[in-house]
Amino acid sequence: MNVYQDNLPEEEKSKPSKHQDNPNGGIFPRSALNDYIPVWEKIVFFLIGFLGLNIISVIVSIVIQSIPGMLVRTENGYLKVTSLASALVNFLSYALLVMLFLLFLFLDKRGNYKRYFASYAHPKAYLFAFVGLLAIYLMQALFSVCYSRITFYSSNDNQTSLESLSHSYPALLFFMTVFFAPFCEELTYRVGLLDAIGHKYKFRWLGIVLSAIFFGFIHFDFSAITNYWAVLADSESTASEITKAMQSVQIEFLNLPIYIMSGFFLGLTYALSGEIAASTTAHMVNNLIGFLMILVQAYASKGDSSSAVSLLSFLPHFLF
Repeated sequence: MNVYQDNLPEEEKSKPSKHQDNPNGGIFPRSALNDYIPVWEKIVFFLIGFLGLNIISVIVSIVIQSIPGMLVRTENGYLKVTSLASALVNFLSYALLVMLFLLFLFLDKRGNYKRYFASYAHPKAYLFAFVGLLAIYLMQALFSVCYSRITFYSSNDNQTSLESLSHSYPALLFFMTVFFAPFCEELTYRVGLLDAIGHKYKFRWLGIVLSAIFFGFIHFDFSAITNYWAVLADSESTASEITKAMQSVQIEFLNLPIYIMSGFFLGLTYALSGEIAASTTAHMVNNLIGFLMILVQAYASKGDSSSAVSLLSFLPHFLF
């Protein structure tokens, strides 16, 4: 019995094997989720993760900010959300999104939740996950070497905000970054966008590339651009403030190809294995390693700040 049929629920293994081989040839095997989920449902998966998360975040943010103590007033008189409020908004938004995805999977009359979870029972999925994760690390190491001469280069806002929140509220960030976000994003950009474009296997490469681009830009902080134009338009802005604002924009663009390439390798891992467990596992392990390294760096800094070796420059990017 082949890899594809091994991943089907028991009641479907006895059915005719019309889905076993890819009629279009190529290097991509058949995928249970790609074959049995219709295009409209894949588009719904994408919309739930892409638009649904933003809608949920706005609602959760309004609720959290209405709780006393979640907003503080700055020296300039402006209201600012506390770090606890930010951590709760991120955690609860993704927790609700996970429940929405699970509800959608389990209410599906086609029993796609069986196909999803059957993917995790096949050992080859973890071999592909390891290879995909290795490719991501090698790519990130290559970019680190290329960027080593750029003195102002650092992690982008997505990474630094997660690092900060991980120090303050590790339990919330652990579940969000290691479990919730990978589960939701793989359903959104691999089962959703990639499979919707490559539904008949003719446009598999296009699906991998476009889903990678979308994945990259969700980690891009567009407010860095608007902030730069605001600083530039302010006649009272100093040269150093303008330079700092410009460098923030440059940092976002320098980090963008890292996230796009990470999305590309995750998409390739899913497409080559035919198993959503492969890309999801690679995603989760990457975030887990990044999270653990942040905790190690924080512990080392508290122990002896003069001799502690900073690990932040070697951190894997959170594929949040």
